[in-house]
Amino acid sequence: MFTCAMYHAIFHVIQAPACAQKWIGATLMPLLTMGLLGLSPPSRAAEWADIPATEVVFIYPGQISLQWLLDPAIHKGAKKFRTGERECRDCHAWNLEDVGEKILHSSILEPTPPANRRSSVALKARMRIVDDAMQVRLEWPAATANSTSVQSGADTRITLLLDDRVASFSRAGCWAACHADSRTMPADNGRNQDKYLIHSRSRMGPTGGGTGLKPAADLNASITKGEFLEFWQATLNPGKPAFARSGYLLEKRHYHGTSHVSADATFSQGRWVTTLSRPLSAPAPDFKSFQPGVTYTVGFALHDQFTAGRFHLVSYPYTFRIDGDSIPLKPVQTEK
Repeated sequence: MFTCAMYHAIFHVIQAPACAQKWIGATLMPLLTMGLLGLSPPSRAAEWADIPATEVVFIYPGQISLQWLLDPAIHKGAKKFRTGERECRDCHAWNLEDVGEKILHSSILEPTPPANRRSSVALKARMRIVDDAMQVRLEWPAATANSTSVQSGADTRITLLLDDRVASFSRAGCWAACHADSRTMPADNGRNQDKYLIHSRSRMGPTGGGTGLKPAADLNASITKGEFLEFWQATLNPGKPAFARSGYLLEKRHYHGTSHVSADATFSQGRWVTTLSRPLSAPAPDFKSFQPGVTYTVGFALHDQFTAGRFHLVSYPYTFRIDGDSIPLKPVQTEK
């Protein structure tokens, strides 16, 4: 609605001297135009330094699978976890570094420990909205030595998994896709099976779901309903540009033909700083659409020291909601 105040403002611009008109036109007129069109002034993106960092501790998971977490015969917290009385963090948040160290040196949970492998690392994570895009900034110290027993062609790969629909992921994080019959896990049996979600299998047992996939129509329906995990990944090598990929995980990992995720990274004084970014709107059905007020779960995985496969470090799950330009990460734990 064109108000009297707007008329007066424009009148004063017209009557002002030429030098004043130039200044007023550059500052006042954009605001008046937005008022005429019913628009809000553009918000200034929050600076990274002004966004509180969330410490995310990554630990070495060894051969711990979703089935291991749910088995009360080998995991004393399984019963309360299954019933929802406890989350992983409720029992282990206070000693995550010790958990990673114990797993790495357990002959049962890690029969083939990589030499020189570190068992944990703490990252600083920040999230924000800039120009209709979600940005995630991660900062962490690099290891001082490479793993000598499990090799990869990349120095480091950092992966972010996110979702708003899959119940197992909202509680177990990365372990929702890690099963006893996956590649290099105890029930692998040489099938070289990729990560997958439980609802992609026709049945699940104590060692996983095997190769019994649900029909293609059911898998396509899961994509339509958003019952998959989206992932962003940056491959990092010191002195080289970051290489970004995106994809989704359902019955296996699928890499998008065109990555709508971008990545920037710097390596300085033994520390990595990486920023991953993706538009808020979903460019295809196998992407998530980010909406204000929706709770999303996110988990992280770090392949550093030239490691590959399951010899990575992983985080417990976190949640976030888009309620402003700065997006705080919150750990998943039982509400007291």
